[in-house]
Amino acid sequence: ARSDAARALALASKSAEPGTPSSRVGRAHLAVARAARALGEASVARTAYAAALEDLEPSPGASHTETQEARRFAKAPGAAAR
Repeated sequence: ARSDAARALALASKSAEPGTPSSRVGRAHLAVARAARALGEASVARTAYAAALEDLEPSPGASHTETQEARRFAKAPGAAAR
């Protein structure tokens, strides 16, 4: 799952406009974060959740469930390890 998520992130990043938030890139970061979290890699997961948050807050927006997930795990030390 982690390699698939990393591949999706590479593809999404390549097709995204540099410096412009992208929900596609955000969701790919979220997939990396979820895979890292499942593997118990808390630091990697937090970093990926934080990156996802940057792309997901502008679109689909702060109230979206994926954005809320990214915010919760990016800002809660140790939460990604649970």
